[in-house]
Amino acid sequence: MNKVEFTLVGYRIGYSDPIYKSDYIGYKIDKIIKDQTGWKSCWVVPKLAYGVSKELAKLSPPKKTVWKAENVSIDFAKIE
Repeated sequence: MNKVEFTLVGYRIGYSDPIYKSDYIGYKIDKIIKDQTGWKSCWVVPKLAYGVSKELAKLSPPKKTVWKAENVSIDFAKIE
């Protein structure tokens, strides 16, 4: 795998409107990950989604938020 890009979105449990949302393809890594290996990283919590008040965000702090990777794009190496 050559590259991964995604949008990170956080939802309140039981709700479908996001509380947190990164920009489109807000997170990416170009670390080349070879077959049968792994890799991990940490990123900051994205900004509050458009129109979300700080009061509403207090109801769903990051540790109590359902996180999803959306708009995922993966670039795989060509096998020759």
